[in-house]
Amino acid sequence: MDSTTPSTHRALPVAGIVTGGIVALIALVLLLAGAGLLWASTANTDGNGWWTSGEHRYATSTRALTTQKLDIGADAPRWMFGSDHVGDVRVRATPTSTATPVFVGVGPTRKVQAYLGQAARVELTDLDFDPFRADFTRREGDNSELARPASQGFWAASSTGTGRRSVDWQIRRGSWSVVVMNANASPGVSVRLSASAKVPLVHDVAVGLLIAGGVIGTGAGILLALGSTGLRRRRPLPPAPSLPLGV
Repeated sequence: MDSTTPSTHRALPVAGIVTGGIVALIALVLLLAGAGLLWASTANTDGNGWWTSGEHRYATSTRALTTQKLDIGADAPRWMFGSDHVGDVRVRATPTSTATPVFVGVGPTRKVQAYLGQAARVELTDLDFDPFRADFTRREGDNSELARPASQGFWAASSTGTGRRSVDWQIRRGSWSVVVMNANASPGVSVRLSASAKVPLVHDVAVGLLIAGGVIGTGAGILLALGSTGLRRRRPLPPAPSLPLGV
């Protein structure tokens, strides 16, 4: 004999509908997040997946334009680094005077700071992309001569010469700095700069969120359908019409 009460029979479909609604909400959040990331990874990039800022002119009377310390991967899992799924950075510098050779390099911050020593320089302190805005701070120092930057062996990636110089660097764990100088380390740097980034991981995460959202959404639809069917089956039947006495 079935010991469950009618209220129990009704509670099970209701629980299925409530659970299905919650799961459907989770699926919607995942789908919206995946769609947003997919748009961000495709709408603003070129055919090769590079997002590129506009080119802007920067000039300083000091010997170098640098970034502050860029700490990469301090809180990220180690498996992310050393693979081609993390990302790449491209820095392009074009001297405003075509006759002036320029140097662009990416190196460990500790070694970059040791090389620059007490030389005056200008550091990038803040960067916004929409709209584009870069804030720099001048670090005062002496005007002592420096060795040519290309002669230093610590650069992870670098380029030197006349005309536009382009440096591609695969993102790696650690503290890094980007440096732009005249090739002979003389003061008075004047260049047009642009930066690009390619992060395949964003596209992969977007696709993963869309797939997860679709699977979870399918499960939510099944729960809602089962709950609705259960409620219809357990809806009380109307009372049978009574027959008049004597019939």
